[in-house]
Amino acid sequence: MPVPSSSLDKTKHKWRQRLVESRGEALKPLLALPLPLSLKGALAETAVIYFEANPGVLDQAKIRALAPHLPTPRLDALIAKQPPPPPTFPTDPDEQTVLDWFQAQYLLFRRWQVRHGDERARATAVESAQRFARWYLARYPKWLLHREQGWIAFQRSRLLSKASDALVLCVVLDGLPAWDAEDFARDLSARVERLHLLERRYCFAPFPTVTEFAKAALLRGDPPHLAQPNPPLAEVLLDRDDPAARLASCSPGTMRFWSLSQPDNAYHFEAEHKRAAKVRGELESLIERLRAVVERVPDEHTLQIVLTTDHGRLLNERAPCDKPVPSGMRAHGRAAWGSSGRRFPAEGFCVEDASGLCFAHGERFGVPEDVALVWDESAFQNDKRAGSEPYPHGGLFPEEAIVPWFVLERDAKPPEFKVEVTGAGESGGSGELRLAVTNLSRTALVCESVALSHAVGARAEPALRVPPLGATRRALRLAPWPSQADCATLVATLTFRLPNGKTITHKVKPVLEVKALYQRDESLLKELDL
Repeated sequence: MPVPSSSLDKTKHKWRQRLVESRGEALKPLLALPLPLSLKGALAETAVIYFEANPGVLDQAKIRALAPHLPTPRLDALIAKQPPPPPTFPTDPDEQTVLDWFQAQYLLFRRWQVRHGDERARATAVESAQRFARWYLARYPKWLLHREQGWIAFQRSRLLSKASDALVLCVVLDGLPAWDAEDFARDLSARVERLHLLERRYCFAPFPTVTEFAKAALLRGDPPHLAQPNPPLAEVLLDRDDPAARLASCSPGTMRFWSLSQPDNAYHFEAEHKRAAKVRGELESLIERLRAVVERVPDEHTLQIVLTTDHGRLLNERAPCDKPVPSGMRAHGRAAWGSSGRRFPAEGFCVEDASGLCFAHGERFGVPEDVALVWDESAFQNDKRAGSEPYPHGGLFPEEAIVPWFVLERDAKPPEFKVEVTGAGESGGSGELRLAVTNLSRTALVCESVALSHAVGARAEPALRVPPLGATRRALRLAPWPSQADCATLVATLTFRLPNGKTITHKVKPVLEVKALYQRDESLLKELDL
């Protein structure tokens, strides 16, 4: 249930007070609180209002902390007030260092640059992107040889199909860029309360970053030159299919792909003034369809939802379509493929300054034909596009070649419940143990056992079922009953089983009454002066 507006207003007042008193330094400890994502979003919005009034205390660390909890327009407005420093591509980095650089430096700077930067800032972004592109091209052939490392998205899909004993729905949103992925994952986990974000990471897109090659690779778990003849790793559901119905009868360990045509269609074909609203609308409707999956798939399954894409897209809403397609090749966006007629150096690629293109040897990069890629922010000439193309893809810029791999799980967060253990019995004999369990979650619980810490045999197995958002009481016989001395340090340990088979333990201090078999009569002893 949503927090009542009156309570939320009081909470926001306290947050504002702490931000004002600390000059914004309370942001980090506040965000560290174990709040639901919907409340963290409210906290982030409260912080943005404070920093808009006090831009002098805003810094890049605070922007990075707020970024996962703000929608794109609010984050962009915040970035505008505090331009991020130019990204510095690390020297001889490993893969994880580059992925961290992409999130912490490049993407924030790029988002600021395209809306507020000048030509110098654009040149800085392009230079940084081209340094990444050379690193990516140098590393990619090595990744092909070590598929178990899972740096490429299609390698992760193959590992996913083998490793999980959960019921997995891998949602492949065509052309989902990082900025939309962050918004979508945040909104999904905030609005579908049973879904929890387990893993928020990025990996590298298949080469080249166009659907014709990257989608087949992702669904089949192989590089493009091996993917086409092979069947998909799992059944592929399409836009029109109902994944909730198709998954309801599946057994644990089953994976299904759900291949969607959005938001790629919206980016390619929607009018400029409607594009952002169309993308948001498509992702909003998808949240409701995934909510149905969460509610309709039987609770005894561990359900995971993986959000990913076949490729990203260039962060440029008017990329000029001015590159001639090389002879003998066909093109889409920023990539062309066919016979290049070139002799390649040992690294398998070459950048031609005269043409502004990068040519790559198909076999070395796991593609059936040689590939030509636009090296700057342009796209190939296209009869269907006059002058420019919005958010094209196919090239090597980080936002095209780095893609999300976000994993959410249903009921991954331990359910909330309240337990009371009371009772009365005879020390060393038996007694009546009374359990009261109030389930505050939407997940059914079964209390399988309760044990007291004073003796190994002090254990009962009640099989007490507690419905979602319900309460249950049960009286049990338990022996041996603890002594009065035992009660000072006594702990009750309860074991609960969830519908998906997972078990959790819960410890509570019991409140017990102890009756001794032989008890001194204090009044009689006083009469005898003893």
